[in-house]
Amino acid sequence: FYIVFEMDNVNFLDEIEQLRMASVYKDISEFAHLFTRKPVMVAPFFNDITSLVRMGAIEYAQMWGKIVKIAPIDIVALQDGIGAGHTNLTGVVNWFYQMRASLHQARPKTELWTDLETFEEAKNHTLIPSPIAKVIKQIEIEKEFVKGITSFSFDHYDSPLQGWIKQYNEYKD
Repeated sequence: FYIVFEMDNVNFLDEIEQLRMASVYKDISEFAHLFTRKPVMVAPFFNDITSLVRMGAIEYAQMWGKIVKIAPIDIVALQDGIGAGHTNLTGVVNWFYQMRASLHQARPKTELWTDLETFEEAKNHTLIPSPIAKVIKQIEIEKEFVKGITSFSFDHYDSPLQGWIKQYNEYKD
């Protein structure tokens, strides 16, 4: 069961906001577990680049540790931020390292996954599929920290139904 609300490290800076969101996640997670018997997943994101950042990797991971102590979230699928330009292949390591440590300490049942971004911004500011070599590099870097991999977004950027036949065939190979 996927909870679509994405908490980030630019907003949700004070403890009252964080506890309010933890309560929302708790209510939804408990309801989903009771009535669907399915695991609950969230996919938060972070921004490591912008001047708006007020919370670094350690503080962000600690925030999520507090949230999963309150809310029985089964999977935190952290958006890797590479496609959106929120970090790079070097910067992503610290975010996943810190998040894995915090989640494990707070609630060992909660799994860390990556929500791997398979797109990038073109020179004309449109979003296009990332080259398969870059996606493979993302997987190689992030797999050390996670129990599972999901991606954003096949149906937007990699599907032959959207005209991305070359990218689709590269994924199949």
